[in-house]
Amino acid sequence: MKTIVSTLSNDQKYTIYKALPGGGFDIAGQVLIKGGANVADKVTLRAPDGGVFTQVTDAEYAILERCPQFLAHKKDGYVYVTAASEEVAATKEAKKAVKNLKAKDESAQMTPEDFKKNGKKAPTSKAEGK
Repeated sequence: MKTIVSTLSNDQKYTIYKALPGGGFDIAGQVLIKGGANVADKVTLRAPDGGVFTQVTDAEYAILERCPQFLAHKKDGYVYVTAASEEVAATKEAKKAVKNLKAKDESAQMTPEDFKKNGKKAPTSKAEGK
C-alpha cells in the first residue's frame, strides 16, 4: 500500500491501454488519484501545506508506474509517492512530501495573496461587503 500526495486541483484518472489483436486499444488499468488541492472543499483530507492524499494498492501503483501522464506529473512535482499510511502521511511525511511539490497547478483558485502578488486588489463577496 502506498499513499499518493497530490497538489493538483482536479482528480486525475490515470489510464493505461493494451493493444487488441485485431487493431485498436482497450483499457488495461485505471487508477483515480484525488485532486482538490487549493480548491474550497469541506470533505477532502488535505496535507498541512495543501496536498491531497489517496491510498493505492500495490497493484494500482504498478499501473501508475506504467502511465506516462502519472510519471510526468511526478517528474513535474505535482504528485509524490510515499509508503507511509494515510495517517502517518498526514503528519510528518506529508510536510516532507508537500515541501517538494509545486504549490498548485494553473487551475487552482486564486487567493487574496495571488491578487497581491499581481499588484491587484482581491474582489469581495456580498457577505464580506455587509
